[in-house]
Amino acid sequence: MKKLVWVAAVVVVAATLLSGTTAAAARPTATYDVWHWNVAGSKLHGGSVTSGMVDAAAASIVNRGADLVAVNELCWQQYEALVDRLRRAGWPQDPGNFGRFVPQQRTSRSLCNGESLGVAVFSAARLGATHRWPLPSDGLPDRRHLLCVGQAAQPKVRFCTTHITTKGHASPWNGQPHNVNQLNTVLGRLEAYAAAGDTVLIAGDLNAQPHYRRLDNWYARSLDVPANRGNTGNYRELDDSDAARCPGYGEWTAAGPAGALPPCAPPGAGCTASTAAGCAKIDHVFVRQDRIAGRYWGDSLDTSRSCRGVPGRPDQYPPGSCSDHRILIGRVTVLTG
Repeated sequence: MKKLVWVAAVVVVAATLLSGTTAAAARPTATYDVWHWNVAGSKLHGGSVTSGMVDAAAASIVNRGADLVAVNELCWQQYEALVDRLRRAGWPQDPGNFGRFVPQQRTSRSLCNGESLGVAVFSAARLGATHRWPLPSDGLPDRRHLLCVGQAAQPKVRFCTTHITTKGHASPWNGQPHNVNQLNTVLGRLEAYAAAGDTVLIAGDLNAQPHYRRLDNWYARSLDVPANRGNTGNYRELDDSDAARCPGYGEWTAAGPAGALPPCAPPGAGCTASTAAGCAKIDHVFVRQDRIAGRYWGDSLDTSRSCRGVPGRPDQYPPGSCSDHRILIGRVTVLTG
């Protein structure tokens, strides 16, 4: 099984890389395999730890050699079960300090079989400092969060996850849509880390497709392609260089309709159990462009259909689906100091 390998070699890059970035000479770097999945832990599994979803997640994390893992829509008891599965699989370097959880929705009878629903991160290497940042309210009683962790061996590297609301109506706070306020708050935190000299990787369900205007201030100006234009930000998404499918957009992650038709989908295309032509990409792994020190890539994986007790929906996902999202993976080499 692959373990996390720190790279302390001198990096000398004389030309612009595939990502559109230029790495500085004599800078320490590290390469990370990132793994993200919105598991629909309550919606599809009702909080169950025996439906097969937890086992599928643990197996994929281990088999893919992931270094950094983000999970969205995970029930508290599923988090504890996943910690146990990964520990028993020998995945973390420090079995006592490799996972963090923050609730997004608190206990109710109809949610997670009475437990909290939230987001989690896991690291193959021992974790350090943890930050749990509340996001602006979307009008519901519970608060969504940005969860960020550091690593004991690399304190200037941060790994974060969040799950942005679907609510798009105006906030009484400033008149901006709730989802825009949350995205901007997350981006502000990422930029604050960058200003302090930190390198941040963030993986999560942002409930926004790459070409949506509310992500223009995320994507770097260097990304200007037919499927994704008008960008003003500083970040690249690990799947935005996928020339085989939809350059600048990437591969779909969410089953079923998720807003506007993806820009590379055929006219009138739909997303069903039999075709993925019109499915949307709403899960992302972002890294600031000036912290990328080499080539990067991303991909989404077919969802396992081995889960028990999931009846499926003909217009979205087939019976036995372990989630209504695909797993998103990627690899990137970043500056660490």
